[in-house]
Amino acid sequence: MRNSAAGFTLIEIMVSLVILAVAMLGIAGIHGLSTRYTNKSYFRSQAVNQAYDILDRMRANPDGISTGNYNPVFSSNKSAGNCLLSSCSPSDLASFDLSEWNDLNRSVLPSGSGFVTVEGFNVSVVVRWIESTGRNGENKPRSVKVTVRI
Repeated sequence: MRNSAAGFTLIEIMVSLVILAVAMLGIAGIHGLSTRYTNKSYFRSQAVNQAYDILDRMRANPDGISTGNYNPVFSSNKSAGNCLLSSCSPSDLASFDLSEWNDLNRSVLPSGSGFVTVEGFNVSVVVRWIESTGRNGENKPRSVKVTVRI
C-alpha cells in the first residue's frame, strides 16, 4: 500500500508551483497595465493643469487679450525679456507668458506644446503631447482642449 502512494506529494507540490507561477505572471501583467494607465492619466492631468495655467496668465493680462496679443499664436517664439524681473507692456507680457508656458509644456509632457485661440470672449487652449502606447514602440499624439469664456 505504501509503494502505490510514493511521489504523490511531489506531484501536488509541482502542480501548486505551476499555479503559483501563472498567478505571478498575471500579477506582473496587471502591474504593467496599471503603470501604463497611471502614466496616461498623469499626462492628461498635467495637460489640463497647463491649459488652466495659461488661462490664469491671460486673466492677469486683460489688456493683452483685448488687443489680440494671445491670438492666434503658436507659442514657440521666445519673448524679448523677462517680465518677472521688469515691467512689460501687455503685448510683451503675452509673448513672455506664451513662451514660458510652452517651456513648461515641454518640461512636464513628452514633446509637449500648446496654442491659444481667442474668438471674442471665448478662449480655446489646446495642449498636445506624444504618448507611448507600449506596443512595438508606437507613439500616438494626444491633446486636451479647454474652452472657456473670459
